[in-house]
Amino acid sequence: MTGNEFTVAQERSEDGIVLVLQGELDMTTAPVVEAAVQEVADEGATGVTFDLESVGFIDSSGLRSLLQARERFGERNDSITLRSPQRATRRLLEVAGVLDHFTIDTKD
Repeated sequence: MTGNEFTVAQERSEDGIVLVLQGELDMTTAPVVEAAVQEVADEGATGVTFDLESVGFIDSSGLRSLLQARERFGERNDSITLRSPQRATRRLLEVAGVLDHFTIDTKD
């Protein structure tokens, strides 16, 4: 991966859909995440896990895309899990006051 390249890979696990994000989640890449969430929701997913291990930066637009996913699945009482968020991401969620809106999986 070079420069500002951002990817979303969809995987299926025993726990459901995992969206593996790589790169910086910002105003230019948030629409990619929103489209991926729309796709899995349209397929009938009952929740989604975002693997954030390879996301080094999230801005307010990226945070908004995660919160929109939470809203979409929360309407149906489905779950959103954030797997392996980096320290800066956890701090952003804490400062924004939304850490408790998500299930956090540290994937030990």
